Amino acid sequence: MKHILIINGFPMVGKDTFIDILTEISLIPIFRYSSIDYIKQVAIDSFGYKDKKDLKGRALLAGLKDVSTKYNNLPFKKIVQKEESISTMIDSFIYCVCCREPEEIKKMVDYYTKEGYNLCTIQIIREDVDGQILSNSADEGVNEYYYDRYLKNDGGKEDFKKVITNFYKLLIRGRYNE
Repeated sequence: MKHILIINGFPMVGKDTFIDILTEISLIPIFRYSSIDYIKQVAIDSFGYKDKKDLKGRALLAGLKDVSTKYNNLPFKKIVQKEESISTMIDSFIYCVCCREPEEIKKMVDYYTKEGYNLCTIQIIREDVDGQILSNSADEGVNEYYYDRYLKNDGGKEDFKKVITNFYKLLIRGRYNE
């Protein structure tokens, strides 16, 4: 079974932690990709970006992504290319894609729904940091999408692991949107 998880949340809420824990508990392979990964490499190679999650760096990446999306839809194409390369190797996997922009999330939902994948959009919520870092329009748009699941990360790593484990059980049973 092929699962696509589109993950969003404000900076520092635990998106990477979600994927790390999911990787730890999953019985099928997990692959991760962020819609900003390719843009980040361009910024490193061409702009001297140091892969630092500060306000200036976040603004640079968001701006480059916006330009490349408008020019040739490159971030979306890179997401699909990675998934296609995974699909040629194995039949059962979970592909976690981090993406912030509601219009990009919708594009992925439309594409992967048409392709027949099990798809779930997820917003990670952590009340003590939600919305505290808003360095660009991508960060500001986090709440502008209606997600299939909202997963809270408010009680520490062990509590978050329980939330993720419960979600994983539903995902494997095909009931993730309950």
